[in-house]
Order: sequence, then structure tokens, then C-alpha cells
Amino acid sequence: MTIKLTPDNVPAQVVGPEQITTSNAILKSRTVKVFINAVRAGVVAINFSFVEKILGILGSINVKGKKFTINNLFALLTSTVSNIDKHDINVFKINCDRKSILKDLFFKLITSLILKFWKWPVTLKLVEQSFKTKDLQIHFFNPKLQKNIIKKGLVESFSSNDTTDFLAIVENNYLGLKANRYLRRTVFHDVQFFFDRERKVLSEATVKVRIRTDHFGTFNYPLSGTYQSVTNISIPKLAKNIKILSAGVTLQHEKDLQVLNFHKILRIGETAEIAFQYQLPAELFHDNTYSFQYIKQSGVQHEHIFETVSYPDQYQLSINNKQANLVESKMLFEQTNLDRSYSYTLNGKFHLQTPRVFFHEIVSPSLIQIRFNEPVYPTNDSDHHKQIKVMNAKTGTEYNVEKIQFTNDNRYLFIKVAALPQVEETFYHVHLSQLQNAVGVVLQHPKKVTVIYRSKNFRPELFAVA
Repeated sequence: MTIKLTPDNVPAQVVGPEQITTSNAILKSRTVKVFINAVRAGVVAINFSFVEKILGILGSINVKGKKFTINNLFALLTSTVSNIDKHDINVFKINCDRKSILKDLFFKLITSLILKFWKWPVTLKLVEQSFKTKDLQIHFFNPKLQKNIIKKGLVESFSSNDTTDFLAIVENNYLGLKANRYLRRTVFHDVQFFFDRERKVLSEATVKVRIRTDHFGTFNYPLSGTYQSVTNISIPKLAKNIKILSAGVTLQHEKDLQVLNFHKILRIGETAEIAFQYQLPAELFHDNTYSFQYIKQSGVQHEHIFETVSYPDQYQLSINNKQANLVESKMLFEQTNLDRSYSYTLNGKFHLQTPRVFFHEIVSPSLIQIRFNEPVYPTNDSDHHKQIKVMNAKTGTEYNVEKIQFTNDNRYLFIKVAALPQVEETFYHVHLSQLQNAVGVVLQHPKKVTVIYRSKNFRPELFAVA
């Protein structure tokens, strides 16, 4: 199937599935305009990295008196094609054939590939790998053919829906600057889950995103001068209560997503940061499941991801991404020099285990500290006189509890006891009751722990507590 390209039917995918834009915006690209009113079956896009890797297989190629190798391709082409001193409106009029060397280069590459048939196997492996890293992208206008290559994993399929969280960051650099080679992008993506204690389901999540871009170029490297771009950051349509924490960032509402836009100018050695946060509603957590997709942009070589997901203590979790680590109540994912998109799905359920005490000690003359493995709270109808009892383990004498205080996110409980005898090596029983965890599981009735009066274990820094 072939199709005639017009301003109304050029697909967004010509610049990659992560580029969320309109057909008319794409047609502003001078490269795409040459295809208008021509008959084509699809669009293929490649970047410098793919051509370099092909040269690594084939060896050097001579074009118009220039010898191209894997080591000099970028510098030689940029000095010939994309010299920033020539990027003004007059250059496009009088020097519009400056990119003709690309046509000759690709002709030589294709011819060499055909003739060197013994290098086809390694070339096919490179092509398959390049689809995954987005150094090579393709879009067919035949829907059936496009669906098949998506199914085979050769093309990334991205669609906004109401069941998946996602993040897509796209740099639209000005003036043809190929600066992705000396820009380092670091993305911090933090998700904090909250839940409905009565219904025992995830109720919402707060997502915090920070994106830092560092310019580490040098003056003697091709085109590594001042860098300008508009950064488009796409997030789910369901995202609400969006808070923009950086100046100069605007928010745009699209049909299926929301886009934050940021214009930045970076000089050598400078850094730019974008920070924002938003909330995700319960509709996104079907059956207590959370899915996330990070859509990598083609051409970004130095990209580092730091992912943190914090979830309730009573949430038993499994994850389908082998690179992620589960540590206590967090999922951690870290990837340096990310070369492809990634995703993960967290599946979990709440388990009804009673809170556990793992530390109990008299920490000052009238203060007892109890530590729990998770946050605990008084039951709705209780007071501290019913929750806590302190008794002499030998005589059974009960001492008045003046005050209780929770700290450290309700994991630490301090009990202030009136007139506790200051006698070394005296044993006391502390009876805990009417305490529950965040999902309503009540502490074992009653929970008894033993503490010993030993002044050598006192902690002066806690004398003022309670």
C-alpha cells in the first residue's frame, strides 16, 4: 500500500512515537516538506549513531573527497552540513544544497551493504538493536503492516490511556544543533502511594518529577556552543493538582494527555532544572496495580534515571521489571546511560498482619520508648489510659501514664510515666492495646513487652521528649 503525503495525513510517528505533536507542526520541518505531494509507503528515520555503527561494520567510505569513518562521521558531517554560523534565513535560500552530501553518503552505504553480503547477519542484528534504542525508526501507512511490526517489537507503540502512568520528555532543539551528544539528562521520578484505610485500596499517588540537564561540551567540539531548545514533557490526562515548581514552565491540555513546555538556553558548563508534581487518582490503580512507562527520545545518549516508588507497609508487592529492587517499603530503579524505553508494573495486595514491636527500652528516668515496624495509631474510641499500662513486673504495682507521643511517622511511641522508681535493674511490663496499623489491623490484645530500668542506657537527647 502506498499513500500520497499531504499536510493532513502526515503521521505524528515520522518523528518517533514519543513525539506528541500535530501533523501541521511536523510539516514545518524542512526535511519532511520534501515528501509532500509525493507517493510513499512509509517513513524511515535514522540518527548519527546508526550511521556510525554501520560504518563500524563496513569500514571507511569516501564521498566527494572526504573519508568518513566511525570516529569522524559526526564531526565531519556537522562541519559540512550543520555549521551553526550558516544557520540563518539567507543560508537556507542560497545554500540549500549543503545537505546533498547525505544523499551521496547513503547511496555509498547502501551499495556497500549490498555488495558485502557476508556482513548481512551482523547488520541485521544491528538493525534489530537500533529499533529498540530508537536509532532507527519506521512508520508504515498500511495499518496492518504497522500493527505487525509493533507486535514484533520493532516499533514502540505509545498511547495515552486511563490505566497507565507515563512520562515522555522530548527536546526540540533550535537551529539544527546536534547537541544531544554533550547534554546529560538526569530524571528523578518519585511516586508516593496513599490508600483508603477503610476500603483497603490504593486511593491516590503523588508523583514528583525533577529533570536536570547538564551541558558538558567544549569549544573545540563540533556545535557544542550555546544550546537552545523547547522541552515538551507529557504526562497522563488523569493527572490532577499539577504544581509547577520551576519558573518559565507552561502547561498545555491536549485531548489524551497534558504537556509541560519549557524553553531553555544552555551555555557550556551550565545546568537547567525543571521540577513539578501531580496527583494520580484511584482510577489509575485497578485492583491495586500500578503501571508506568518511560518513553525514551531518540538521540539522547547520556540519560540517567532514578526511580523511587514508596508504598504502604501493609502492601505486599511484586514487580515485573528484573532491574528494579524492593527495599523495605520502596521500589528502587536506577539506570545510567539509558538506551531504550522502559516500563514496569507493580502488583500488590494488602496483608492483614499485626504490627510488630522490635525495640523497647527506658530511655530517660520517666520515659519509655517503643518502636514498631510500621506506623500505628490509636483506635478511634481509645485514650492513652486504656492503650497503655505500665506495671512493676515483680510486685504488680501500676504506674500512671501521663502522656503518650508518636514520632517518626507514628513508628516510634514515647510513654511518659509519673513517679517511676529510679531503681537499677527493676523490670517493668508495658501492656499495649487498642493500637492499630494504617489498614486497621489491631495490635495483639494485649501486647506485653518488658523494659528494664538501666541508667547506662539512657539517651540524654531524648530527655526533652514528651
